Amino acid sequence: MGDLEESSVIELRKKRSKGRVHEYAYFNGFLRLKCDWKYLLSNLDTLSKEIGVYYESNGTKILLYGDVDRLVKKLVITCSVRQCTKSLRAIEKARDIVWELNYFEDTFWYSKIVENFERGGFWSVCRVVSSFRKLYKLDK
Repeated sequence: MGDLEESSVIELRKKRSKGRVHEYAYFNGFLRLKCDWKYLLSNLDTLSKEIGVYYESNGTKILLYGDVDRLVKKLVITCSVRQCTKSLRAIEKARDIVWELNYFEDTFWYSKIVENFERGGFWSVCRVVSSFRKLYKLDK
């Protein structure tokens, strides 16, 4: 592991709001997405094997090593859809679609999510997810 450089960090944090505890993933310290950790870790495990990225987790922080650009984009898109979608069927279908997206589609959706998060936070990300769901017909 000594020759691998740390490329990306995902911090896992909990926040209490109105008597409920919510789990959040912070991607490189700037993008916060509400996503349960088990869902994030299961997607990370599957995608990292598929893409060929090494990661280690200590419970609250995930360190990604290697060429993680594509992996982070797919995780951000997947977690964004997860935070803004109630239907479990739609979430699973979206995950399968995200895994099949090519580099340009990954980059487009990732940049839209980040841009809208910086502009307006949670609800702006949900507007992008709404467009994603309509385009890929997830609501039917």
